[in-house]
Amino acid sequence: MSFVYENLLRGSRNHLRAYVKNLSSNGFEYEPQYLSEEAYLEIMSGDHERGK
Repeated sequence: MSFVYENLLRGSRNHLRAYVKNLSSNGFEYEPQYLSEEAYLEIMSGDHERGK
């Protein structure tokens, strides 16, 4: 069960990175509303993650 959960978390972080990149390339700036600024910056500073 934890394997599935960890894969979902990785996917969510990857989707956030892709979403923010897409917004940025279209002239918009994303501001996190549910994540803390610290958590958001940590995710955004990471690389694309692959499932295990």
